[in-house]
Amino acid sequence: MSFIFSIFTKDPKIASWANYSNVSRIGVDLEYINKHLRQPSSFRISCHTVDDLYLIKKYIEPSRLFCRINPFHEFSKAEIESVISCGVKYIMLPMFHSIEEIINCLQIINSRAQLIPLIETSKSCKIVSQIKDLDAIKDVHIGLNDLHLDLNLKNFFNIFGHPVFEKLIDDLRHHNMKFGLGGIAQYHDKTLEFPSKSNYEQYLKTGASGAILSRSFLNNIQSKSSFEKQIKISKSFLSK
Repeated sequence: MSFIFSIFTKDPKIASWANYSNVSRIGVDLEYINKHLRQPSSFRISCHTVDDLYLIKKYIEPSRLFCRINPFHEFSKAEIESVISCGVKYIMLPMFHSIEEIINCLQIINSRAQLIPLIETSKSCKIVSQIKDLDAIKDVHIGLNDLHLDLNLKNFFNIFGHPVFEKLIDDLRHHNMKFGLGGIAQYHDKTLEFPSKSNYEQYLKTGASGAILSRSFLNNIQSKSSFEKQIKISKSFLSK
C-alpha cells in the first residue's frame, strides 16, 4: 500500500524539502472560521493565506499542490475559485455536517480538483455511506483534534476504542473507502505526551492510508536530507 503523506506549510524551504522527499500533498491551511470558538488556545489556528500558496507553489510539483479551505460558508465559491486559480489539485473540506455541504463544494469545483472531506464531527461520522456514493470522492481524512472535542473526550488518544470512532472505521472499511487519520510526528520521537510509536500502531490497526505531518514532525530537522530520512523511516513502518 502506498501511504499518502500531507503537510501544511507556508515556508518555501519546508515545501521544497517535502517535495524533494515525495510528500504527496503539500500546501497551506486557510481554515480559521469559528476555530477559536471550538478549540483550546493551545491549539494552532493557521495564519496562512492564498498569497502563501502562490509563494510555495514554485517549489512544489504541480500535481502535489494542496489546500484546506474553511467550512462551507457564504463565500466558499470565491475561496474555492481562488485556490483553484492558483493550481491546487487537492482541496480539504473541514467541519461539514451534511452531505449537501460536500455536494455544494463538488459542484463549485466541477472536477478541477479532488475534494477530500475531513471527518471531524459526530454528525459527519454518520454519513459515510452517503459520501461513498459520490464518485468524485476518492478518499477522506479523519480529524482527531476536533472529533475528540466534539465527543467531549479528554484528549485525542482517548478516541481510539471509542464506539463512535470504531463504528466510523468499520463503516469506512465496509465501503472500501481510503482514509487518512490525524497527524503524525517522527516515529522515534520520545518527547511527546503520547508515545509516537503507539500512534503509529493505530494506523496499522485501523488500515489508514494517509496522515498529515504534524508541526512536531519537523523537530530537529535541519536539512532536506534529514527530512527525507524521517519520511523514509515513517513510510517503512506505515506502508506495511
